[in-house]
Amino acid sequence: MAHDPKETAKYIADARSRFAVLKDPVQSNYCAAIYLRAVRMHGDCQEAKDLGLVVPDIDGADKDESLADAEHYCYARYLNSVHGDPCAHALVDVYGAQTKHAHWSVPQANKKYDVLPWAEESEIWGHKGMDDGLRDYQAAHDGKTGDRGSAVTAQKKYGAGAAGYGVNILGYFGYYQK
Repeated sequence: MAHDPKETAKYIADARSRFAVLKDPVQSNYCAAIYLRAVRMHGDCQEAKDLGLVVPDIDGADKDESLADAEHYCYARYLNSVHGDPCAHALVDVYGAQTKHAHWSVPQANKKYDVLPWAEESEIWGHKGMDDGLRDYQAAHDGKTGDRGSAVTAQKKYGAGAAGYGVNILGYFGYYQK
């Protein structure tokens, strides 16, 4: 399925509306990201099971590029709403470089489903998510940002199994050096 920004926006709006009752934006962003991941994996997502989420089984969801874009957005928004990292866009850029230019393998949330090919649209949605997550963080922290590099450092623990932005290449670029 082709990338369709209107469909992506619908997926995002649907996922976010499901958790609008949660007052904590971090919790709401997390649940929306996990919900979309679970939809893409036809419900086969441990984090969604742990949250007790029930997701529809949509034929072809694992290949739906608009749904993947929505998941990129929601995951990026969640990650930066936690950390408020003004440098978090590096994760989106590195993920793109990793999958498009270096053709390196990226971690998968579920080995049964392929990581979709790199697309500029996914990067655009990832950057939008990072921006909105930063605004969420700033709203909760009197306009301040978090520590530079904090989202990149945190992503190191997520990259091995929880999907999100791949981290294989980050060490190569020196993001983990203290």
